[in-house]
Amino acid sequence: ATPIERRIIKNKVRVFQSPIRPLEKKFIVPKGPLIIRPLRSYNSLSISEIEDYITQLKEGSEAEKRDAIRSLNSPGLSQIEGEPLADELLSLVLEELKYSNDTVIRREAPRILGRLGGEDVSYALIEVVRYGDDEAVQISAIEALGNLEEIDAVDIIIDKLQYSDNKNLRMASARALGKIGDEKAVYPLIRVLDDDNPDLKREVIIS
Repeated sequence: ATPIERRIIKNKVRVFQSPIRPLEKKFIVPKGPLIIRPLRSYNSLSISEIEDYITQLKEGSEAEKRDAIRSLNSPGLSQIEGEPLADELLSLVLEELKYSNDTVIRREAPRILGRLGGEDVSYALIEVVRYGDDEAVQISAIEALGNLEEIDAVDIIIDKLQYSDNKNLRMASARALGKIGDEKAVYPLIRVLDDDNPDLKREVIIS
């Protein structure tokens, strides 16, 4: 081997023979007891918060009820499914949907009911779609029925898709029918592809 080759081999041997030092990690140990707090998502609701909102719906002013309804429209409601608390909340929200004169409450109530689910919920939401006089509330009810995949709502939602003059209501109907996935809705959805509204056509294609 040439001197240069011997030098290269010698350097390689030196590298392989060098001891490998383990990485040193320094940990900072906090003083005092270690407290582990569970992570909480932005949309979560605690049981105590839900209980407070129920109290607001029972005893609060119109403004307090409005605040409670807005706050309850959260994925955190799923944690009370099957609990007595859910039945109480369901009854109160249904009452607000039927009898409240506050527009915000009536528009938000169907979304909460859609998260809670149940036979009484589906019936109440279908009644809102069929007989309601506030199209924004009807849209909320249609969206909730779509999320619930409520087969019994297909006929009335098809009716709104075909004959409503409100484009937002028709678009909500197309989305809901797509989520429900009943074969009965296929032909009405196809017919909408001839509509002049490009946004509605897009909703049908997506659904």
